[in-house]
Amino acid sequence: MLEAAMIVDDSETDRYILKRYLARAQVARRILEFESGQEALEYLLSQAPDAAELDRSRVLVLLDVNMPRMDGFEFLEELSRSVAEGRIPERRAAVAMLTSSTRDLDRERAFSFSTVFDYLTKPIDLEGLQRAAQAALA
Repeated sequence: MLEAAMIVDDSETDRYILKRYLARAQVARRILEFESGQEALEYLLSQAPDAAELDRSRVLVLLDVNMPRMDGFEFLEELSRSVAEGRIPERRAAVAMLTSSTRDLDRERAFSFSTVFDYLTKPIDLEGLQRAAQAALA
């Protein structure tokens, strides 16, 4: 079981649906919601575990691509910078992109970030979410 699942989406409706799915799937001890990438990044920076805790504290980040203030790709750029600077451990966050975009260019860009392990298109279903959570544990 994951320490936490973070839903990062500006849509209240999408957050509600994802939260219900995550609760039903019982994949994480805590479910956290963030309206923007900036809020989620600040949380990750404030909660960075030490090396001894890292395997127990992995989080699944369900990240929307299109958001105001800081979109999903800007979040990934900042997360990568924070990992490179040692402020967030590399294995801390396992990111699954959530988007309505089926563009190959967006998919390729997402997978260019080492923290991204999945690219899910909306609307997401319970089975897809369970698969993503299991992959995040690997």
